Amino acid sequence: MDSDDLYPSYAGNAGEKRKSQKGGGGGGDRNSNKEAYERAQRGRDRMKSLGWIKTGVLLCVDAIALGALSLPGAYATLGMVPGVLLTVFLGILATYAGSLTGSFFLRNPTIRSYGDAGWHLFAPLGPRWARWGYETFSWWLCVLLVFNMASHTLTGTLMWQSITGAAASSVCSLAWVGISAAILFLFALPPTFADFAWLGYIDFASIVVVIVATFVLTGVDTQNNKPGGLAGVDWSVLPPPGTTFAQAMNAVGSIVFAYSFNTVLFSLQVEMHHPKDIHKSVALVGAAQVFIYVVTGAVILRFVGNEVKSPAILSDPGVSQRVVFGLAIPVIFISGSINGNVVAKLVHGRLMGGTRHRYINTFKGWGVWILILLVEAALSFVIAEAIPIFSDLLSLISALFISLYSFGIPAIFWLVALRQGSPFARHNWGHLVMSTTTVVVASFVLVGGLYASISAIKEEYATGAVRAPFNCAALG
Repeated sequence: MDSDDLYPSYAGNAGEKRKSQKGGGGGGDRNSNKEAYERAQRGRDRMKSLGWIKTGVLLCVDAIALGALSLPGAYATLGMVPGVLLTVFLGILATYAGSLTGSFFLRNPTIRSYGDAGWHLFAPLGPRWARWGYETFSWWLCVLLVFNMASHTLTGTLMWQSITGAAASSVCSLAWVGISAAILFLFALPPTFADFAWLGYIDFASIVVVIVATFVLTGVDTQNNKPGGLAGVDWSVLPPPGTTFAQAMNAVGSIVFAYSFNTVLFSLQVEMHHPKDIHKSVALVGAAQVFIYVVTGAVILRFVGNEVKSPAILSDPGVSQRVVFGLAIPVIFISGSINGNVVAKLVHGRLMGGTRHRYINTFKGWGVWILILLVEAALSFVIAEAIPIFSDLLSLISALFISLYSFGIPAIFWLVALRQGSPFARHNWGHLVMSTTTVVVASFVLVGGLYASISAIKEEYATGAVRAPFNCAALG
């Protein structure tokens, strides 16, 4: 299989097997005439049309979204100074990890997803371990991205309730969850990220507008309606007294969640004109994230105070909240749909790799693509109903998945495969310190964050702070 094939399974082995089973390049389901060959070639060219700026924008769109508006709540729990320092520190680690992920792709250009990376990582241990690495990395990534999609389904539901006033009406919240999942399905339909690019620019502009609007509206509301105005806002430099370990870890999880771009990096890099330019894209998204997150978290905490909600849009009730949620519609649905698109590519490639349908420009290719996205939308509906608490869902996702895919595993790429010579050699000291630190942080977030998020979810259900799943009561 040549290196431009989009969807190798087990890093190329299954694709070759399919070719041999179908008689090489002809017969059966293979390109048997000039028209089919030209269609496949057009599909191949379409799948290699991303530049580094578009890639950087799509990484920003995937990662920033409304997760940025969960940071003021995290800062309220951790305190302004620890919150800012953690945001910068984790941003540096995430950018470093993204660079390692891009380098691992360049070292192994047959990689098309995290599953293929797992195959390469475990291949030295033998074929069974290689397959285990492929399957584990693939399915765990699918679960992560469907959970991410569910977080956008949940946010979409909160948005519909706010705009329509459904929290106080007879409209069943299940309907809003279903509508949000359906819109995510529609936005995920474009089969290539080049088709997504124009949506990405709209989404990124929407992110900036929403954050600025939240600044202005919360600041004006505080100045006009709070006793003492901005001077009367109660916010903390350090963690407020009584902050528990579980609360602090959930706040850390919200910051970790905001740096999730690494989960889709392979899927974008494979569609680039020049995959070596991925380091420019990673630098772009890393710098943009740190700046936006620090400013968003610090300014909104200063304007609203320690009672800020997550996402911060919910902190300004009434017409202002409806206006900001209306501006956030592109962010909610475009960013969320990228997660669904990546999962669909992985599953579609597993089913259609090695056939002419892999380019999603045949009737069968489109049919399988649509079916996969429908299943994802249904799963996101179920998860959003099962965990209807925005901050807790983000913390659970961060602990279980992002700690590994955005931090831990990329560091292991260097420790196992990318380093040159002994890890203790002088020329490797910088990488050794950064990689080891990243693994330690990922392990701490995995264990501590999982404990904290599960504890918080159990407590909120036990105390009645959240409604039971799968009923018509309003979310939030």
